[in-house]
Formats: sequence, structure tokens, C-alpha cells
Amino acid sequence: SVSQLESFHFQGNVDATDAILNGYRSEESASPSAIRTQDYARAETEEAQSKYRKPAKPNPENIASRRPVAMLFARLLGGHKANDQKILDPSAGKGDALIYMDYSNSITVVDPKAGHITSAATRLPASMNSYEGNFEDSEVLENIRHEQGLFDSIAMVPPIAPNSTGDSLLAYTHMENARELLNENGRMVAIVPWDILHDDTLPGYANFFEWLADENVVVAQLHKNIMGYHSAILVFDAGATEPGITLIQNNEKML
Repeated sequence: SVSQLESFHFQGNVDATDAILNGYRSEESASPSAIRTQDYARAETEEAQSKYRKPAKPNPENIASRRPVAMLFARLLGGHKANDQKILDPSAGKGDALIYMDYSNSITVVDPKAGHITSAATRLPASMNSYEGNFEDSEVLENIRHEQGLFDSIAMVPPIAPNSTGDSLLAYTHMENARELLNENGRMVAIVPWDILHDDTLPGYANFFEWLADENVVVAQLHKNIMGYHSAILVFDAGATEPGITLIQNNEKML
């Protein structure tokens, strides 16, 4: 919901892991599967010791590797709970975005690099389904639909590095394709560079926003320290009765 999104306040240095601590102090995540105890302890230590450390520089090759991002995906999708979800990451990289999903859920990943799929297999459930290919290809999309059906939850960081606005069409296509695989009551969460949402000169911009107008989506600008660059999170709720775009942008509500 919008109110839940507004309750996230990711302030300060990403190495201090405020995102982890704030995102998981709630009644929703009281179960032991919600977060790994060891990692929570490490987060508290970092919070105490890293107040003045500069944020790490963004790494386009492993864009979703920050633990706060993985926590945010798990929280917004409810994937940290054992609830028999079917979860998809169509731009998986090395699987870092899904590391806090409960292993009882069914997880499917897509990536064009065999090495990334191999790495993902070391940190995700052995039962995960994987597809080596480009998610923008219709053949890959149809194979997933045929073999896996539709998904309850989708987490994605489309493969576009900050300031690489020439790849905007790729990011738009990944979001549109992923939405086709979401079931009627599902939720999709995507994190993208902020530029591709406000620069109307980019390739594919007009068509993407024409498509977006028929969706129910909350768009929130993320604090720069979350990803290391200006970014936004989009939360699509397929089960909403009315389409609409809700924008959270002012500093007090910035995630």
C-alpha cells in the first residue's frame, strides 16, 4: 500500500544498513525465516561503526547486490515468509536480489550469462528454475510462460546501468514483459535509474508511459545511497481494481 511504502525511510550511509534495520523492525517479520540472524547482527555492527564511511560506488555488473535492496524486495513481496509463492527475477544477474526470499518458495531466474546462473545457484535454493537467455526475447518469455505459468511475485532490476539512457528501451521492455507473467493478484517490484522515468526524449519513453497508464503502480524515488545513484522503485499491484500512478517524490517520503 502507499502508506506502507511511505513508512520506509532509508537514510544515511548504505554501508550502515539503515535499510535493513528499518525495513525489518515490524510485526510482519517476526518469524525466524524473515531475516538471517547472523546478517542482522552484522547490520547492527555496521550501523554502529560505519556512520562516516562513504557509500560504495555503483557496480553495473552486479547492480542489485546491496543487502538493503534484497531486504526491500523481500519485504515488499512478502517473500521472506514461507507462503508457497512463485517468485521470478527476470534480470537476475548473480541472484543477489533474491537472497532473503524464503527457500520454501518456488524461485525462477533469467539471465543471458551462464556464469551468472551458476553463481545464482550457489546462493538460491537448489530447486530454483533457471533460464539462460535475454528476457527481452519473445521466445524466452514464451518458454517461461509455458513451463512455469504465471507468478505471484516478480523482483527485478533491469540491466541498465546509471546514465546509460541509451538502454532505456531494454528496461521498459523488461518491465512490460515481466508484467505479462504476473498473476491476477500478483505484485511486481522493479528498481530503475530515475532518469528513464522523467526524460521524455528517451527511446521508448512515450510508449512505456502509455502502457503504464493502464497499470496500478506506486513510484517512489529512492535515496541515492540505496543504489549509489538516483533511482526509483515501482510497485505494480495486478489485483487493484482501478489503474493509476501514485508518485512519492518529496524528500520526507523518499525511500
